[in-house]
Amino acid sequence: MSAHFRATAPSFTPPVGTTDCHIHIVGRPEQYPFAAGRSYTTIPATVDDYRAVMASLGVSRTVVVQPSFYGTDNRCTVDAIRALGEAARGVAVIDPDISDRDLEALHQAGCRGARLNVGTSPPGADIAVEAMVERIDARVRGLNWHIQIFTMPALLPKFAAVQRRLASPLVIDHFGMLRPELIAVEPMRSQLQALLAILDGGGWVKLSGLYRVADDFLAPSLTALARRLTERAPERTVWGSDWPHTPPHTRMANDEQPLLPFRDIDTGRLLSPVAIWFPDEATRRRVLVDNAARLYGFPAIIAAQ
Repeated sequence: MSAHFRATAPSFTPPVGTTDCHIHIVGRPEQYPFAAGRSYTTIPATVDDYRAVMASLGVSRTVVVQPSFYGTDNRCTVDAIRALGEAARGVAVIDPDISDRDLEALHQAGCRGARLNVGTSPPGADIAVEAMVERIDARVRGLNWHIQIFTMPALLPKFAAVQRRLASPLVIDHFGMLRPELIAVEPMRSQLQALLAILDGGGWVKLSGLYRVADDFLAPSLTALARRLTERAPERTVWGSDWPHTPPHTRMANDEQPLLPFRDIDTGRLLSPVAIWFPDEATRRRVLVDNAARLYGFPAIIAAQ
């Protein structure tokens, strides 16, 4: 494993079929150029790097999510899915005007969702999220895909409103970016209710990117939030590491600026809390294995009796 990445074994033995539902693969810039207008660029994080992480964690399957700095050029993500084989699926970023042929090619390559990133939009921006989501929904509904959303909590009510009109389920990244210690007070209390409404409407949530929402991964408030979301939608919660833990970014990037290193986070510490959140093995298996298999189209794994 590269010296840039740490992944110790988690505190429990993950069940066979455990799926990391949110990772990114970053290629070498000369092979996979970064998009203009991106907000940051990073050093490579390769398939071989992640294979070492999988082995350390005991993860069987993964979902490669298109990072924002590649725009709609999904070649790196697709190549990573192919390299990982049947152990991988993907989530692409698409232009709503994508051709049927190109969309089908992404499906055949293993993509099962389209990602919409409004989480890095400027504060106060007037984002027509309903229209954006409905355009994507119209393109992917025939493929049985989902629409993955990275958003700030303030926009969750907009997504709750549009979920009821969609054929495709929404999948909300990273706990909806809710800070667990703040959900009892406004405005985050209302934003939590919006996330719960998304779940009630058939949406999903990723218990992922713990470092984005909590400083202490074992905090009781984070445990309580993970349990509350899973109790609300026990068949529509999944876990993800958000590897390789992209760096903070607050400004536009260009090709002259240095590549940023990833955050120094032990990925095993992002899986270990699942055993605390869900002491019951059946619930743990549902979140780590069964739900992911249904959402991403992996073959079902029969639990040992």
